Amino acid sequence: MISKRECERSSCVKVNGDPSNIEIINSDDTVVIPKEKGPGTGNRMNYVRLLHSVQTAINDSVSLEGCFRKVVDMVPSEIHDFSISCSRISFDGMVFQSGIFAISDSKYASDILVEDVVHGKFEVYFRQGLDDAGDLSCMGEEIDVVGCISDMLGSFAENVLVAKDLDIFRTLADTANYGVAVLDINGTVLYLNNSFAAMHGYSPEEVLGSHFLMFYDDEQVPRLKYLLDRVLADGHFKQEEVWHLRKNGSIFPVLLDCNVIFDADNVPSNLSVMMRDISELKKAEENLKRAKALEDAATCSKSEFLCNVSHELRTPLNSIIGFSEILLDGRCGDLSDVQQRYLQNVFRNGNQLLEIINDILDISMIEAGKEEMVFEKFSISPVIMEVKDSIMHSILKKGMTFSYDPDPNLPQINADKTKLKHILHNLLSNAVKFNSDGGAVNINAGTLGEMMHITIKDDGIGIPKEQLPHLYEKFYQVDGSTKRLYGGTGLGLALTKKLVSLHEGQMWVESERGKGTTVHVMLPL
Repeated sequence: MISKRECERSSCVKVNGDPSNIEIINSDDTVVIPKEKGPGTGNRMNYVRLLHSVQTAINDSVSLEGCFRKVVDMVPSEIHDFSISCSRISFDGMVFQSGIFAISDSKYASDILVEDVVHGKFEVYFRQGLDDAGDLSCMGEEIDVVGCISDMLGSFAENVLVAKDLDIFRTLADTANYGVAVLDINGTVLYLNNSFAAMHGYSPEEVLGSHFLMFYDDEQVPRLKYLLDRVLADGHFKQEEVWHLRKNGSIFPVLLDCNVIFDADNVPSNLSVMMRDISELKKAEENLKRAKALEDAATCSKSEFLCNVSHELRTPLNSIIGFSEILLDGRCGDLSDVQQRYLQNVFRNGNQLLEIINDILDISMIEAGKEEMVFEKFSISPVIMEVKDSIMHSILKKGMTFSYDPDPNLPQINADKTKLKHILHNLLSNAVKFNSDGGAVNINAGTLGEMMHITIKDDGIGIPKEQLPHLYEKFYQVDGSTKRLYGGTGLGLALTKKLVSLHEGQMWVESERGKGTTVHVMLPL
């Protein structure tokens, strides 16, 4: 009988010139079957010739469909005096039957394996009259032949599927705009796509068989060796930035991804490398850094200029305000009603101008990085009450209600007290300014994790949702018309936001038109 082992390799059958000298080759030895030697030798030689014919047909096939069609027609037709009447192949949903197909009660089926997974079956049906076990027990050689053919079909199918996968891989890799390479475990280049070769100024043929180190200068070699050790230890690395060497000696920055490819025994066999040239990205980053540096320098210069101008303006303005106050107090004699009214206008507008200058000066100092912070531990409740008292005149003038329920268990906050007063003053002043007569303002302070959470809520005119993202822009006014009802420069919230940021805190606003506004401030404890 022909053992199944004798047909494990795709080249298991070989005819040396004269068909009477037929070899069955396996991995261990070669058995030579001489012509008509001993009982049954003629049948055995027919089986071997059949296997040789099947192997030749398989080797000449280029597709699974063509191969399977040839084999199912060949097996019954080649066995003239054998007991097989017809055959059938089923493989991954495809079914192929011999031209003359008559199902009998006696059959034998052998699995078609691809990478040790059953993908189909090769079935043969024996001629009628061989229905009992005794008759079938004599069919051992036929059964072995069927097993050998199913092994041949499995090997061919595996080769075809691998070839398809390789074609898909090559198609994808060759059309990619990034570099793709496959190395053996020692770093020798086995495959690279056109993009990989072109990025380095080579043709693929110039690189194949070379070591991957050819793309690195002496300074980069230690880094590559480190990355190779790392990928063998971890199985992969991602987005590693290195410098590659072109054929002309120039270098350029790339991002590398590398993965280990394991064989069927889960042993590392190859390395896949994907490479992206980031030269343009690097240039863009450098241009962005230069532009940012120029912008920072311009902002710093502008802030220093505004700081100096504001300082120069504040000095004479303080004199105007101070002397106006002296005259209004009557220290230089009585004033007529007209003089009193004019001086009050000078005094009031002078203070408004001073407030604007102070805000500009504060913002300029912060942007120039010159604002100093003096942190200290204190209770926030007295600060809130102090700020409330400073705007109580405005609250009473509009007949508004103010509510604050201090929490005696509230922990102290570590902050710059002067700047916290400024934050609260700006926010409470806005809550009063943009509220109607008889409205309400509520302030609340509590802890949220390691933060102090302060909310200031009013039931005033509110802010349209589409304008909320612009609130912190300098000189921005929700009502930007020349006929707006509410004064101000649009610096208050911009400054407040910067003061909160100096505390490494957060600030946001919730509001809808006609439904009031809630401002949230979070400051570290």
